[in-house]
Amino acid sequence: MNKFGFTLIETVVAVFILGVGVLAVFGLQVSSLTSTRNATILQELNDLARSEVELQREFSRFTSAPVNGETCAVTTEPTGFACTVNVFPCQYAVGTDTLTCSNTTITDAPAHQIVVIVTAPAGRSFTLSSVVKTKPITVAP
Repeated sequence: MNKFGFTLIETVVAVFILGVGVLAVFGLQVSSLTSTRNATILQELNDLARSEVELQREFSRFTSAPVNGETCAVTTEPTGFACTVNVFPCQYAVGTDTLTCSNTTITDAPAHQIVVIVTAPAGRSFTLSSVVKTKPITVAP
C-alpha cells in the first residue's frame, strides 16, 4: 500500500480471494440443496413402503398363496414412483423355531414375509421387509 491508497495488484488479489470464498459458499449451498432433495425422496420412498407393509399385514392374514410382483395397493402419489409387493408364506421346520419363507403355497402358514420395493423416478429404490405372524405359533415336539 502506498501513501495514496491500494495499488491495482492489491485490489485484484483481494477481489480474487473474495471470489474464491463466495464460490466456496455457493458450492456448499448447492451440496446442501442436493442432500435435502435426496433426503426428501428417501423419506417419500420410506413412507410409501411403510404404508404398503401395513396394508399387506392385514391382507396376508387371509391368504396362503404367495404374491409375486404385484403393484402396491397404496396410491403412488409422487409422479413416477413405482411400487411392487411380494408376500411369501412361512413355516417352521419340524421341532425347531427356525422360520422358512418360500415362494410356494403353504396351507395355514403361521407367518408371512412381506417385501415391498419402491422405486423413485431417478431409479433409486427402497426395500422394506417384514414378517407377520398370522396365527399363534406352536412348535411341534
